[in-house]
Amino acid sequence: MPSKRFIYIIVLTAFTIGSMVSCTPKANRSVLAFFFDGVPSPDTNINIPGDSIIPADSSANNKVRFISENSFNYHKPYQTKDCDICHDKSSMKEKIDYQPDLCFTCHEDFTNKYSYLHGPVAGGYCTSCHNPHLSKLSFLLVKEGQELCFICHLSDDIYTNKIHKGVEEFNCTECHSPHAGENYGFLHEAQADVCYKCHEDFNKKYEFIHGPVGGGNCSACHGAHSNKSEHLLLRTGQSLCLHCHVPGHICNFGKVEDIEKRECSKCHNPHGGGNKYYN
Repeated sequence: MPSKRFIYIIVLTAFTIGSMVSCTPKANRSVLAFFFDGVPSPDTNINIPGDSIIPADSSANNKVRFISENSFNYHKPYQTKDCDICHDKSSMKEKIDYQPDLCFTCHEDFTNKYSYLHGPVAGGYCTSCHNPHLSKLSFLLVKEGQELCFICHLSDDIYTNKIHKGVEEFNCTECHSPHAGENYGFLHEAQADVCYKCHEDFNKKYEFIHGPVGGGNCSACHGAHSNKSEHLLLRTGQSLCLHCHVPGHICNFGKVEDIEKRECSKCHNPHGGGNKYYN
């Protein structure tokens, strides 16, 4: 049989906790801290970085804690608390569909629009770049500038060549679309047009143009970032020229011998020139 003292303590505790509904937050905290350890102060700030997902709060009623901060950019369904647009009502941890189909119910479907797709888009990893709830960055990005690209791409492959040494001062998206495009490498424009933003336009300089230059196919000879050879060339020496030109066509008039051991660029300009031989 419980003692009267024990029953009194139970009744007092129940009455005290029940009366907290009319108390201030600080009073609530004082009462709870008397009975329980680790009760946080009501003045404690909740610090949520821009690249984090807001955790579910109170699994009993499946409500979500929404943080109001003017410095955040919000995903519209999250801002309006329409969680069931993306999440299963019976279990908010589960999504109603997989990426990217879930995202494409509201956002543009890049897979049916462009010829070339960026890996995360093709694989359906939208949240590898975008936060599904909120971010301090535009477009709900999880990181800013080149830091976002270097989550997957190696910075050493970009920065170690001499030609593009200053590329760290630019955003990758100045040349490349982050989602998809009609040009190889997701370039915003035709390859040569992108290159000529920084490099010399040989079409304007020379009367006679080497085929790859005239066709805007700079990548036939040059790499873009990771090649460590001089001028970012894909091949060195004669192997570059003989990748397209057939030795027999060059030597058949008997004036050039051992073409494989020679260097075409000593006589010919690889981009163009004042005559048809690019001299």
